[in-house]
Amino acid sequence: MDQLALLSMELDITLTVFTPLDVNWRLSKVNGYVMQKDCQWVRHRLPLPTVVYDRFFTISNYSGVAQCRRAFVRRGIPLFNPIIGKKYDMYRKLAREKGLVSYLPETILFRNEREFLVKLNKWKQVYLKPDAGSKGRGIIRLTQGKSRLTFVTEVGNKQGRWMDTLKLRGWLKQVTRGQRYIAQQGLQPAQLDDRIFDLRILVQRDSEGTWQVTGGSARVANNGITCNICTGAQAIPLDKAFEESEVKTSLEEVYDVSLQIAKALTKLYPRLGELGLDFLIDRDSRLWFLEANSRPGRIVFQRIGEHAVRRTSVRRPIEYALFLAAKRKAR
Repeated sequence: MDQLALLSMELDITLTVFTPLDVNWRLSKVNGYVMQKDCQWVRHRLPLPTVVYDRFFTISNYSGVAQCRRAFVRRGIPLFNPIIGKKYDMYRKLAREKGLVSYLPETILFRNEREFLVKLNKWKQVYLKPDAGSKGRGIIRLTQGKSRLTFVTEVGNKQGRWMDTLKLRGWLKQVTRGQRYIAQQGLQPAQLDDRIFDLRILVQRDSEGTWQVTGGSARVANNGITCNICTGAQAIPLDKAFEESEVKTSLEEVYDVSLQIAKALTKLYPRLGELGLDFLIDRDSRLWFLEANSRPGRIVFQRIGEHAVRRTSVRRPIEYALFLAAKRKAR
């Protein structure tokens, strides 16, 4: 947030940080924080913003967030970067795109143990994920073994355990109670030093509202089942990952598919401004798209030493906000 504020100051833009509770609709004012020249954040009462960059992580049952978003829209104030929905809804929407369906691992909504076990028998390996989950939390890998046994590995538990079918049914019922899960076809990922890795690509809209690939990184798992930085994965530059893993997939293909996905999702969410897109490359160098995140982080570019890309990733939301502000003024 500090970098965003500093860059805004350079461009003579007043950036205000606020929550839905800070908006006074009766007075058309916002009680937000503004960075001063000494880099201290000071609270100010200001007019309603010209454009809203939505980075709010929705809290369950916090109806005030949705009401605040609707209120800005009613007043004609552009609000960009909406929440893009749950994993299964996203899968179904992208599966309708002919150019993208071949990049999607087969995915179903977990409805019952019987249907799940049929898919496990077909795929041999399944990833069970919370439909509304993020940051790699709650992911479980199930691998079918011999003699009707299944090896279950959870995030945070590298050892895993074997279960027979009866025990697995009971365990699945308990784990999925009260929360919606998806079951995703397991893939055989390419590896780096005997560790799996995935790709995170950041796409953003520029000063003309056009989607651009800002940059990306590879995330190498910490001997676990996910490649999320929050679960201990290590970030490395993309070119290093491609060279050392010897995959035959091209970065051009990764970038092209990334832009296709961004444009497809824009049809559904016209005010998207940025996306973090997760990909996996399998042992046959085939590219797979895993999921999208409309609240991507930027710290990874600093970790891999790509400071110019980091700065671009901060600048582009400001450029897109200025683009939306100009469109609003021209109406």
